This record gives sequence, C-alpha cells and structure tokens, in this order.
Amino acid sequence: RRKERPVGIENLAIDMAAELVALTGDYSKQDATVMLRSVLESKRALEKFWDIAKAQGAESVISAEELEPAEYKKDIVINKSGKIKAFDNHKIVRITRALGAPAAKKAGIYLHYFIDEDVRAGDVIATMYAESAQRLALAEKVLTDIDDSWIVLY
Repeated sequence: RRKERPVGIENLAIDMAAELVALTGDYSKQDATVMLRSVLESKRALEKFWDIAKAQGAESVISAEELEPAEYKKDIVINKSGKIKAFDNHKIVRITRALGAPAAKKAGIYLHYFIDEDVRAGDVIATMYAESAQRLALAEKVLTDIDDSWIVLY
C-alpha cells in the first residue's frame, strides 16, 4: 500500500465498516476491525474494487502514478485556516462534472490535503484539471458560487 495514502480516511472507513459487521452478531467490533484490516492489507479489497470497476466498464487496472491529468489546470486556494474536518462530496461532484468528469478521463480535482490536516489561508488546497479552457472556466464559476463551503474546517 502507498505510504502517502489518506490514513485518517482509511481508519474512518475501517471503523465504520467494523460497526456494520459487528451488527451482524458474527464478530465483535474489535474482531471485525482486525478482519477488515487484514482484508485491506492482503489486497483482497483492492482486487474486489477492480472486479467492480471492470464490471462498470473500466478497461484495465491502473495505479495512481499512471494517471495523467488534463492540460488545463487551476490551483484552488483556501480563504480560511483550520483543521480539515470533512469534504462535501456533493459539491466536489458539482465541480468535477463542470470540469468534464466522468466522460473526460483526465479531468478532475487533486486534493493536496487530507482530513485532519491543518491548512492556512492562502494554501493551495487542491488543483482542478480540465481538457479545455471552457470546462476549466465553468468549474471556476461553480467554485465561485459555492466558495469554500466544499471543505469543512474545525
């Protein structure tokens, strides 16, 4: 597994999944956590992810390092300081759709920070990528409309 993965999100996902597994009565939360971490570390979860992705039309297994971002890009600068509590996925989807995703395979947002990391006003928190100047301008308009509300700080 990659060292630069978002460990906070990983731990949150495992904790939430362990709660659900424990509800079945077959495992305690602690045992479920151990089992789920084992599935993750053995790469069985990654294999299942790619099984699902291929069933949904993915043509091949790729790594993050193989992804090529689109030509047009714009850094997103945060206007406030704090610790990242959450990202509003619905608003991120609005931005990425304006960029052309999912049809434009090279379009999207690269997040430079993870949950529980500190940010300062003026930091580049993310970079938007689009395959055309028009798509990038459209995403900038969406970003202006939602301001910094796509990121929740505490």
